[in-house]
Amino acid sequence: MRGIGRQRRLRGPVILGMAAVVAVAVGGSLAATQASAAIKAPAAARGGHGGLSISKQYFGSTVEPYTGKETAVYRYTLSNAKGLSVKILTYGGILQEINVPGANGREADVLLGFKTLQDYVTEDSPPVTSNGGPYFGELIGRYGNRIANGKFTLDQPGAGPVTYTVPINNNGNSLHGGLVGFGNHIWAAQEVHGHGYVGLQLTLVSPNGDQAAAAGTPGCPNGCTGYPAELKDVTTFTLNNANQLGIHYKLTNESTNLNTVTNVTDHA
Repeated sequence: MRGIGRQRRLRGPVILGMAAVVAVAVGGSLAATQASAAIKAPAAARGGHGGLSISKQYFGSTVEPYTGKETAVYRYTLSNAKGLSVKILTYGGILQEINVPGANGREADVLLGFKTLQDYVTEDSPPVTSNGGPYFGELIGRYGNRIANGKFTLDQPGAGPVTYTVPINNNGNSLHGGLVGFGNHIWAAQEVHGHGYVGLQLTLVSPNGDQAAAAGTPGCPNGCTGYPAELKDVTTFTLNNANQLGIHYKLTNESTNLNTVTNVTDHA
C-alpha cells in the first residue's frame, strides 16, 4: 500500500487504536474498543437500570447518498445516574453533545457542533468542497486522515498489486473518506443494554467501489476507482455510571475475493 503510511493486514479480529492504519484482508475483520430541526417530542426513556436510560427523537430527514432517497434521521440520548448525557445522530453517526454536570450545578455541553440537521448536511463535511470541513462529531471512514494524492496500492488475490484512486478533497489528497465519507450517510440504529451500561449500535455497509466516479467529476479529474471490497462498519457507543463513554468499532470485509484498506475514528 503506497501513499498512506503504516499498515496491518488482517485475517481475524484485532484491537484497533484510534489512529491506526489498517488493511483488511479477504474475509477478515477488525474490531476496537442543541438541536431543533423539526424535532418531535421524544419517546419515553428506556432502560432505567441503575439510572441508565436511552431515548429517541425524530431529528428531520435528508437524502441518503447510497439510495438517493429522503430518509428519516433520529437523535438518541444516552443518560446515566450521575447527570451525564450524550446525544448521537443517525446521520453521520455524529456525536452531537456531551452534557456534563459542573461544579456549580449547571450543565455544560463540552462538544463543538451544530444545532440542526441542515447545518450538519451543508456545513460539516459537504460532499463537494476544496478543503473538507470541520467534521464535527462524525464517524470518519472509510479512511480517517489523508491518502496522499488519492492513490494507494494493494495486493489482490490472483491479480497482484492493484492501484486504486479516490476523490481528492484536501490540498491534493483524499481526506476522511473523500467527498462522501461515512459522515455523510444515515446509519441503521439499534439500542443496546448490558450489565452496567446502556448503548447505541450504528451500522453502515459501504459497497465495493464506494467513492468511484467518472472522469471530470469533482475530485476525480481522471476518474476514480473507489475503495475495493464491501466493508461493514458496526460502531457502538456505550455509557456507564462511572461517566465513561465508550466507542467500539468492528469492521468486516464482506468480500471474499478482495483486500481493502480502512482507518476509522470519531471526530468529536
